[in-house]
Amino acid sequence: MAPCKIAKAGSGPTRWAGQCRQNRPTARIAAPCLCECGVVASAELQQIAMEPAQSRIQVRHNRAASRYEAEVDGHLAVAEYEQAGDRVVFTHTYVPPDLRGRGIAGQLVRTALEEARRAGRRVEPRCPYVKLFIRRNPEFQPLLACDDPSR
Repeated sequence: MAPCKIAKAGSGPTRWAGQCRQNRPTARIAAPCLCECGVVASAELQQIAMEPAQSRIQVRHNRAASRYEAEVDGHLAVAEYEQAGDRVVFTHTYVPPDLRGRGIAGQLVRTALEEARRAGRRVEPRCPYVKLFIRRNPEFQPLLACDDPSR
């Protein structure tokens, strides 16, 4: 069976996770699909699935400011955090209105969580977007601190 339209537009099988109602692979874990089953993905998930890999933004870790940053079209998007012992506490994610709907917040948070995993740190998502991102991307759930209420 052919992949759904979102999955087909993605950059390869690693972007496909989950199944739509017709058992076709979809673009993201817990992401609905755009095929004949009639389930419509959110605008952000559609955009993430449709954009080519080379359009991915560059995320940099600004340790002095305790945040991950991406400058796009002259605007600055950030995912802010605080260090608390061996934990990274994510406090705020901000994407300027002109940049919203392009998957930038997701790229910031994914980069930050991947770096936390490589460093062997636990995370505490106080930012609602980071909580939702972790819920939708179960590969990051093992990073949650044991006493984190979102677990």
